[in-house]
Amino acid sequence: MRRASEDETRMLELNRSRQTVYLFLSRAFSREVDPAFFDAASELVDSFEELFADFERASLIEGRRLLESFLQGAKGKEKEAILQDLAEDYAFLFLGVGSKNVSLCESAYRSAGGLLFQGSYFDIVQRYTEVGLAKRPDFPEPEDHLSVELSYMANLCRLVIDSAENRRREEITRYCIYQKTFLQDHLMTWVPDFFKSLLEADPSTFYSAIAHLLKGFISLDAEIIDSWLTEVAGGGNPSLGRKR
Repeated sequence: MRRASEDETRMLELNRSRQTVYLFLSRAFSREVDPAFFDAASELVDSFEELFADFERASLIEGRRLLESFLQGAKGKEKEAILQDLAEDYAFLFLGVGSKNVSLCESAYRSAGGLLFQGSYFDIVQRYTEVGLAKRPDFPEPEDHLSVELSYMANLCRLVIDSAENRRREEITRYCIYQKTFLQDHLMTWVPDFFKSLLEADPSTFYSAIAHLLKGFISLDAEIIDSWLTEVAGGGNPSLGRKR
């Protein structure tokens, strides 16, 4: 079997890193923080700089700083008390408990009157279906919930990895195009408004950190995918590698 080239190895490594971040962000907005996710946040903050050391984004830098600050402040405190505070923060921000409820659904930002299950929602469902995906039946929120959209991107990263490992170049390109268009047509159209609404709701340090990481990461990811597709179109080696 032919050994993977340096570019191919880099592509696989970066896609695994991208998948990890998408899954982390998806989990952050799906429900309250539990012990396992709290530990995952502690591990990710140590590796985040290494994962994307070649890419500078103000929001990523600020998100990492805030997350480090939160974790530093949590040292010496009982984990149960920390998790209780975070559960209250989640309920205040996203479950209608607070005075400024922040919707996690795309339709609320892109439809007249902020109604759910509107135009963009149906396009999202169709895109999931095209790659054989569907929202888990035990997750009660709509398909255009932020957590589900981020999970879709993580699944596309997984499909890119699988295609790359099996040398299916055309599939790699197709799944990267799916990611590019989903970012352009969906996540990047409403996450900036979501980010603004979340900060206006005066979130805790933890959710401020997650919001900044989300905003910075999807902006960076759009450029990573564009760079790779440009190389393919120009006949270069396939690479989702470092920004030039």
